[in-house]
Amino acid sequence: MTVREWDSRLSRQYAGGDASYDITNRQPDVFTVNGKCAPRTLHPEDGSPMIAEQGDTVRVHWVNTGFNAHPLHIHNHRFEVVEKDGGTIPEAARYERDVQNVAPADRYTVEFEADADPGIYLMHCHKIDHVRNGGSYPGGMLTGLVYKDAMNTTIFRDLMEYAGYEG
Repeated sequence: MTVREWDSRLSRQYAGGDASYDITNRQPDVFTVNGKCAPRTLHPEDGSPMIAEQGDTVRVHWVNTGFNAHPLHIHNHRFEVVEKDGGTIPEAARYERDVQNVAPADRYTVEFEADADPGIYLMHCHKIDHVRNGGSYPGGMLTGLVYKDAMNTTIFRDLMEYAGYEG
C-alpha cells in the first residue's frame, strides 16, 4: 500500500483553475491509499482493501511517497513489523503493535493473523485530517481489512451503496 498526501492546488493550477501552487508552501488537502481516496479504497475490485479469510496470515507492505509522516493503524488487529526499508528485522527485535509511524520515504512490511470475528476493520492514518478530504469524512487515507465472510452481509452492501457502487 502506497500512502501519499497531495496539494490539490497543483492540479487545479495545471487545469487552468484559479489556484496558485507553491512547493515551498505545500498545503496537503487530499490523502490517498494506492492513489485512491476512501470510500473508493474499500471496494474489492476498484479499491485496495485487504481481503482475508479467518486464520490467514496477512502481509502488508506500506510505502510513504509523500512529504508527511503517517501513523498507520489497523482496527482490532495487532501486527509485527517484519521488514524496514527492505531489510528483515530479526525475530528477537520484533514486538506487537497496532500503530506504525511511516515517515516520508519509509517502507515497512507488517504481518498479522486474521483472527478477529469476520467483519470489516478499518486501516487508516491516525491523523484525523488525513482521513478526510476537504471537509468530507470519512475519506482520504482510509481503507480496510475485509473478511471474505463479511462480503455477503448487509453492512458490507450498505457500505458499498454509501460508496456509490451497485450490485
